[in-house]
Amino acid sequence: MIQHKLVPVVAVVALVVASYALAAGPDVSNRDDLGAALAIVRDAEARRVALIDRIAPSVVCVYDKSERGGGSGVIIDAEGYGLTNFHVVRGMMGDRRGRGGLNDGWIYDIEVLGIDPIGDVAMFRMLGRESFPFTVLGDSDRVRLGDAAIVLGNPFVLSEDQTPSASYGIVTGVQRYQGGTKGALTYTDCLQVDAPINPGNSGGPLYNDAGEIIGINGRISINARGRFNVGFGYAIASNQIARFIPTLRAGLLATHGTMSLGLDDVSGVGLVIHDVPRGRAGDRAGLRAGDVLVAFDGQPTPTRNRYVSLMGTYPGHWPLFVEVLRDGERQKHFARLDPIAPKLRKPYKIDREINLRQIRRVIGRFQAFAALADHAQALTATTWSVERADLADPENPTRAFAATVSTRTPKYADGRLGSVVEFDDRSADRFPSGGDPVSLPSEDQMLLSAQFVVWQMMTMDVKAETFAGVSHVGGDALVRPMAHRLLAADASDGGALLEVIDWPISEKGSARFAFDAATGRLERITLKDSVTSFEATLYLTNYRELGGHRWPFVVETYAGDSAYVERIKTEGEAGGQP
Repeated sequence: MIQHKLVPVVAVVALVVASYALAAGPDVSNRDDLGAALAIVRDAEARRVALIDRIAPSVVCVYDKSERGGGSGVIIDAEGYGLTNFHVVRGMMGDRRGRGGLNDGWIYDIEVLGIDPIGDVAMFRMLGRESFPFTVLGDSDRVRLGDAAIVLGNPFVLSEDQTPSASYGIVTGVQRYQGGTKGALTYTDCLQVDAPINPGNSGGPLYNDAGEIIGINGRISINARGRFNVGFGYAIASNQIARFIPTLRAGLLATHGTMSLGLDDVSGVGLVIHDVPRGRAGDRAGLRAGDVLVAFDGQPTPTRNRYVSLMGTYPGHWPLFVEVLRDGERQKHFARLDPIAPKLRKPYKIDREINLRQIRRVIGRFQAFAALADHAQALTATTWSVERADLADPENPTRAFAATVSTRTPKYADGRLGSVVEFDDRSADRFPSGGDPVSLPSEDQMLLSAQFVVWQMMTMDVKAETFAGVSHVGGDALVRPMAHRLLAADASDGGALLEVIDWPISEKGSARFAFDAATGRLERITLKDSVTSFEATLYLTNYRELGGHRWPFVVETYAGDSAYVERIKTEGEAGGQP
């Protein structure tokens, strides 16, 4: 009896120990070491059970508003924002309402936000609680073959008590491609797992062994005679989803990007560009027919299949670098991808309230970053000067202007806080002494107007503001298109995820403000004047305290063919940087 009971234990222990072949472990051929080996097995089991117990509360059993159907989702922050598949919520788009069950046994209302039909992703918001359990996105680029794969969800609508079912396996493939239908539901650069994924698991999370979401499950390979799993499930990679989250959270219709290139796999040469349509992304980036495409956003693209799969993970208008071989030399070109609009049966309507909610959220995060004191505090008169230098010769600045700057924050009858930034004693041609700002050149009017808006964002009462004409337009990345690099201590070559807000600053002018999605910091301002065709992009760095707020003391500006940096110095400072 004893030997009979020990046989399966020995087998299990041997399998576990074999998986750690390169590490020191007990010798399971020695009966005296079986206790130590069994402890390893039981410890691994206990850790897995504890992990599933920790992450299960964030998993959602998704239904329509009549609590029919069945799908899955996962909450990714305490506010109740969550992810699922587009095909799970497609039938809810009429009124954007559904239901979601959690393992506390309760079923809550859910609101459908933005959708990505091409990539089969949607975002929702749980309602009915002040805060929700959640799990965070992990880094899917670090996933390797053989990594643990944990699937949670509601397969076959088995979760009558709203407790998710769990399955366990390994990652059996990375960088997989699963084509869609009619330009939608396409899984590019996705993860393949052997953990059972079945109907009802759609939209649920795929976890690593740290309890991080590495993908959203959505597709399976099935037996020809029935819809059951045959050992191959596919999940949309978390890093792809992360690029779309600002768009989805703002209730927008996501687009995917393309370089609009004609490509051929040429044996012995590589991926050769044979067609560059005029005015499209490849042409704007300076690519030519005959260039050999070798890397896309820093990742090698040796074949057309790899390029197409990788391309599908990026939103429309996304900025990145493309590397080509031209005449034997490797070149790097900046590109912004062309958008591909999904094909929908009905026109997509943006819900203004959803969009406004996200605008308030972004401005609130910026205020939390910028305001070191009461947000209504006025800036007392402070003398500052600005030195400007060409980025080609940043060590030889010239004085751009000097001014005494102060602010006041009157409160209007409707409860809104006003903001006025006052420049006195203007001492340079750019800011002539006296006179109204409307007498300034159009470019300087826009720059001043943008400064007014930035201060207004710092001080406004977000709850009372109507944000007329203001819109959240989605996500972007902090990528600098030119070779110049600012010398400020906190400058970056890019990569940070941004949330972007368009803000009209005159009848003919607009500003696009881009905020770091993680910190709330204002990173970039793009100005456009439809009358003069003036356009400038400003990168803000070197934030320092002044008058109870953090201000950017270094601004790197690109306007047309000119590129220069301006450094602010307050009275008594020897230089513009600390």
